[in-house]
Amino acid sequence: MKLYRRIINKIKRIINTFFSKLFIRRISISTKEKNIVQHLSNNDYFTFQDKTYHYIGVKPYWTNFKNIKLRNLYVEKLSNVEIIDRGVIIDSEGDIILESTIFQKEYLFNLNCNHWIFFRRFLPFKNIEKAIVLTNRLDNNYYHWIMECLNRLATLQPKDYENYKIILDSEAQDYATDSLIILLNVKPENIYLKTNKRLKVSTVLIPSFPHTRNQSTSMTNVYTPHFIKKINSISKEKTTLVSEKRNFIIARKQSIQRSIINLEIIPQKFQHLKFEIIYLEDLKFMDQMQLFRNAGLIIATHGAGLTNLIFAQNPIIIEFFPSNRLIRDAFYFYQISNALNFTHYLIQFETKNKKQSLLLNENHLSTINSIIAKHSYELVK
Repeated sequence: MKLYRRIINKIKRIINTFFSKLFIRRISISTKEKNIVQHLSNNDYFTFQDKTYHYIGVKPYWTNFKNIKLRNLYVEKLSNVEIIDRGVIIDSEGDIILESTIFQKEYLFNLNCNHWIFFRRFLPFKNIEKAIVLTNRLDNNYYHWIMECLNRLATLQPKDYENYKIILDSEAQDYATDSLIILLNVKPENIYLKTNKRLKVSTVLIPSFPHTRNQSTSMTNVYTPHFIKKINSISKEKTTLVSEKRNFIIARKQSIQRSIINLEIIPQKFQHLKFEIIYLEDLKFMDQMQLFRNAGLIIATHGAGLTNLIFAQNPIIIEFFPSNRLIRDAFYFYQISNALNFTHYLIQFETKNKKQSLLLNENHLSTINSIIAKHSYELVK
C-alpha cells in the first residue's frame, strides 16, 4: 500500500511539474508597496562568535560572517485574498505575495502550482474571515517548521492572533499543532487544517520570514537571533529545570541517513556520564522540550532533532557532520548555539556509505574524550 501511494504521489508530482512550467509566465508577482501594519525589527545584525564554536575539519565559510545586516521584519495586512495550494497568497488584484512563499521566487516555482494559480477561479473554495498562513514548501520538516513557521508567528503577540485561524496543511505533523498550542498559546479550535486547494480570506496577516538570504550571506539562511532567543525564553516558562543534567546521544531510528552505526560504545566507554540513547521519534513535542531543557552533553550526527537546541538551557553539543555534505548545512544548528551562547563542536567525518552513516573509531572517541575532559566541571554541576 505504501509503495502504491509513493507511485501515485510521484506521478502527481510529474504532472504538476509539467503543467506548472507551462504557466510560469502567466502568473503575476506583486511589486507593489507593502501594506505594513507593524515593523518587527530594524537593527538586527549577525556576527559569528568564535568563543562558542569549535570545528574539526575544513573551516566553514560562514565563520567569516561579521556584522551582517539582517532584513527588516514586518507584518503585512491584506483584505480579500485567496490562498492557493501550499500557502500561496494572491491579493485582490490577482498578484502573488512573494512573502507567502519564503520571499524567494525559487520557492514559489518549486511548489509547482502555477497552473492552479492561473485556473484558481475554477477551483471550489471555502470562505474564512481572518487567517494567518503558516504553510509553505518546507513546513513538513521539523527544522524549517520551528525556524521558519513557528518563528513567524512568534514575531507577533498572542493578542495579535487570538481571533485568527492559523492555516496549516492537512498533513501537518503533530509537532506543528502541539508547538502552536504549547508554546504560543494558540487555541486548538483556531488551528485550521487546509484540505481545499483554494481559500477565500477576508483579512490575512502576513508576518515576514525571520531570516535573511542574499548575497551578503552567500545565499545562506541567516536567522534573526532575537526570535531564537524569544522561543528559548518562552520554552523555559513551559518546562521544568531539574538538578541533574541528562547526557544523551541522538539515535536516528526512522531516518535512512546519518545514523551512528556503533553508538552503543559511547555509553560503554564513558559510563560515569550515564549517557542515554534517545529516539526523538518516540517522544512527544513536550517531552523533547523537557529533555533539551535539562541537556548536559549532546552527541549527534547532523539532523533535524538538533533543532530542539532552541529549547535548551546551557548544553555542550558535539555534532558529527559528513564531509561529503554541503558545509552550508552545518550552519543550521550552530546558529541556535550562536544566539544562545552554547558551546558547539562540529566534527567533520568521512562517511562509510551513501547514507552518510558514521562508524565511530578511536580518533572519534579520543576527540570526544578530550571534549569531556575540557568540560568535566560543567558536566557534573
